[in-house]
Amino acid sequence: MSDTYNYDAHRAHLSGSDSSQNSAQGINYHLDVELQKDWPGLNPDPRKQKFDVEKMRQAARKIDELISVLDGGGSGTAQSVQKSGAPSFGPDTWAAATYLKTAADQMAGAVGKYTTDLIANLRAAAQAIRSAADAYDKTEGANEQSGRNQQNSASQQPTSIS
Repeated sequence: MSDTYNYDAHRAHLSGSDSSQNSAQGINYHLDVELQKDWPGLNPDPRKQKFDVEKMRQAARKIDELISVLDGGGSGTAQSVQKSGAPSFGPDTWAAATYLKTAADQMAGAVGKYTTDLIANLRAAAQAIRSAADAYDKTEGANEQSGRNQQNSASQQPTSIS
């Protein structure tokens, strides 16, 4: 099978002279996702919305599991790599080894910070999901109780005889 797609319009062209221009914005690479205007579900009908509280709580628990993997503290986590630093790439007298170690340490720091930020965002998301599930659960309970009260009230009304 031959590759017939032309990638030229989608390639990133990096600057060889000014590496500070090699960021996503510097190379004009768009990170935002823009949905089509007619994408289904962008404007939900509130009369058709039903929230499954248990599924919401399951999602929050799954996020907690993912956090524990990221934040496990084992030797392979981003934080452990950040703390221990990069391995030696050779003797300190070899300039290339020193540069490689410096770059690897900087990358470990960047990955560690990203992971720390990701964990904080995941924790916030899990808590928001739990809070929303609790609110929906209380609202649904209040609605059900109100319906029962109305049924009981209607059944206890005396009937008039004309």
